[in-house]
Amino acid sequence: MDKKFVYTSKLAPYIQGFLKERGLKGYNSSALKWILLEIDKFCNDYNMKDHFIREEIVNKWRKTRTNDSDRSLYMKYNAWIQLGNYMRDLGIDCYVPIPYRKGAKNNYIPYIFTHEEIQTIFSLSNYLKISYKYSQTMIFTMPAILRLLYSAGLRIGEVLAIKNKDIDFEKRTIVINDSKNNTQRLAAINDSLLPVLLQYKEFRDKNPIEKILLPESPFFITQRGKSCLGESVRRWFCEILNTAGISSKSGGNPPRIHDLRHTAAVHSLVKMVRNNIDVYCALPMISLFLGHNDPRSTNNYVRLTNEMFPGIIQLEHPTSLIFPKITQN
Repeated sequence: MDKKFVYTSKLAPYIQGFLKERGLKGYNSSALKWILLEIDKFCNDYNMKDHFIREEIVNKWRKTRTNDSDRSLYMKYNAWIQLGNYMRDLGIDCYVPIPYRKGAKNNYIPYIFTHEEIQTIFSLSNYLKISYKYSQTMIFTMPAILRLLYSAGLRIGEVLAIKNKDIDFEKRTIVINDSKNNTQRLAAINDSLLPVLLQYKEFRDKNPIEKILLPESPFFITQRGKSCLGESVRRWFCEILNTAGISSKSGGNPPRIHDLRHTAAVHSLVKMVRNNIDVYCALPMISLFLGHNDPRSTNNYVRLTNEMFPGIIQLEHPTSLIFPKITQN
């Protein structure tokens, strides 16, 4: 089991067995592992005593998921269902919930940062401080992580999965192996990102822990040489947003770290259109940039870009802007 995915609740043996069985069948979804880790943590926080799933525990878990989109809830309920069915196959009588609005479209509207807000976030990340000595802190990684998320349009899980061997500073490329669609792609290191990553690496390499330099070791680490956790990155990101006074606009959804990816897509599309690149030529490039398997996922950014920058994209037909709401790819 990957060290990132350590399950410790009463359901841990069944979660591990379920994932092992799926692995033997050729399924290895990082997204499912993260969802099960969230469920496992909730069971611990709730002080769950049972070695089976009760309806009560699922209902209480549901009440904590106030910020999840319909699509996210659909995926998480599926995780409960798959785990429950696996346990039933083992002869354990447990509750299996019904699917959450099966096939529901995601109506979540992401927060798109302005260029000024992006610069403020980057600036504040350079001056983060902790009020006490903590050897597990990953605060020194934040300037590089945030810039990489935005510059390459990556997901936080993809960034934290990067290993030393994946980065080629001479060719200015990063191999992305742990993507949502279980595929491999290259991310480019642009001129502004290169010195930031090199500066981080120079500081990191002064750490006396030898294993951090191994090809298979994670590129982004804590002071103890361990992999950074997504929750830690999110917590520091929220700290930056609070300091910057960046919050939801006109009652919209609050900004999340995943919105750096959506912002990167919108800003890239705007830049290409302003450089007289036809939108229909730009979209395949954005799709490649984001690692989308389905081009329709990229089409959603046309609608979002027109909402943020009215009139910048001129399409030939008035129905061209009718797209479904943006997905959380």
